[in-house]
Amino acid sequence: MEILKKDITIDKKIGKETSQVLVEGDIIVPDTKPDIDMVLEANATAYIDSKDIVNDRITFKGNLDINVLFVAKGENKPIYNMQSTYPINDFINMEGIDKTMTVFTACNITNLDYKLINDRKVSFRAILEVASEVLAKENIEAVSTIDGLDEKQMKVTNINVNKIACSKFDRFNIKDDIEISSGRPNIKEILDITFNIANKDVRAQNEKISISGDVRACILYKSDEEDSIITYFEQDIPFNGVIEVEGATDNMIGDVYLDIQEKNVQILEDVDVEPRLIGIDIYVGCNIKVSYEDEMNILEDAYALDKKINIEKNMQSYPMLICKNKNQASIKEIVKLDEECPPILQVLKVSGKPILDNIEILEDKILAEGIIDCKILYITNNDDYPMYCFNTIIPYSQAIDAKGANSEIAKVDISSYLEHIGVNMMSDKDVEIRCAVNFDTCVTKDKQLSFITDVIFEELDESFLNSIASMIIYVVQPGDTLWDLAKKFNTTVDDIVELNEIENPDLIYPGQKLLILKKVC
Repeated sequence: MEILKKDITIDKKIGKETSQVLVEGDIIVPDTKPDIDMVLEANATAYIDSKDIVNDRITFKGNLDINVLFVAKGENKPIYNMQSTYPINDFINMEGIDKTMTVFTACNITNLDYKLINDRKVSFRAILEVASEVLAKENIEAVSTIDGLDEKQMKVTNINVNKIACSKFDRFNIKDDIEISSGRPNIKEILDITFNIANKDVRAQNEKISISGDVRACILYKSDEEDSIITYFEQDIPFNGVIEVEGATDNMIGDVYLDIQEKNVQILEDVDVEPRLIGIDIYVGCNIKVSYEDEMNILEDAYALDKKINIEKNMQSYPMLICKNKNQASIKEIVKLDEECPPILQVLKVSGKPILDNIEILEDKILAEGIIDCKILYITNNDDYPMYCFNTIIPYSQAIDAKGANSEIAKVDISSYLEHIGVNMMSDKDVEIRCAVNFDTCVTKDKQLSFITDVIFEELDESFLNSIASMIIYVVQPGDTLWDLAKKFNTTVDDIVELNEIENPDLIYPGQKLLILKKVC
């Protein structure tokens, strides 16, 4: 008899750590802009654009971009903005890691505070949460079958291993011109522009990943008219690109995390030499992970009638995909302004960020709970506060279908992002906010399995045979199978089936009596 083996590669999780990074500093008003009377809002985006493993450390670098919108001193209280970029440079300790391993890193702003120091300076303090997961490929040489042994004396199991075929970080560039519609005034100054990814679609193909969707530009600008009207609008810029990813095939699952990493914006003139175009030049970072389900048969156990089989095993844990899906929640709530807030004359824009606070694993479901952190920027009817920004939170609770999940075995990874947010003005103190939140959910479990790494044959010990009765009436116990009984009493499944006239070999029940005869070769 000959042992046949196969090489099995599993992605073993070495560790997952989360670190808080503090970025703080001062933003100074440029000489070309007037003094600050009141800060309206501060917005920030953070991204990691490089990472490495050095001496049991994950080092990472990136940037934090901040835009401050403020009311300036003066008779008409004009609106201005100022921007600044600050470097992110930190590390996470994790023992046992090296450069051969794969690291996935995500960055999220958990808190942003700002304070007006004087009429030319605003200080800020941002807390970032950087999560890193490190995986290493582990090779196992497992026995798949024994050539020359009756296949009915081998117990073969089928396993599905969730494997990472390849991972990659890349960037792509989007350049376009946004034209202001005819009903809007000319552009004098862009006060704030943010970009969000919407309608993302990812498809794995042979040696590449296809990514399509929209970059949603949210633009707040000051007009060139005498009263400097503040205008807000949104426009989707479609993109459709292909990134070469070695090892990808069209039957794999492509996971891509996109974030805007660089943006350059300038005001351009149209064909009538009017400032009605916004030229954008942005770079989108792509963290790509391509995975697949590897289905294979491996030997779980074996016995022979004329040989003693000694089996060597190696217990391993491997990731198994339970389910993966996309889900969208529609959230609607009427928000009332605080008493001290000036009344609303016109809502300019509403923005929001979903924050996932709690994940509860139920039977075949995942309960995701959190808040939408919302900002409402509006024009008031108060001359002392011509514009105002009101912050509020909207709670949500969303049940996500996840067949096969339960609280004992499942591990859940949820990525949430805002697909759309809109507002209806109900009164000068009440607005209705409508949100569409997307949830990308992946549910896995760690499965334990003993891989047979070697089989050693020895001559059958006569004392072992003599210890087994030649004939026995056996009462079936819970968990028994005919294969296990055949091995225990040195016979075959076919002999037990024939002696007991069993119609279905896979169906025996506790309390059933079976006649079993020892078989000697």
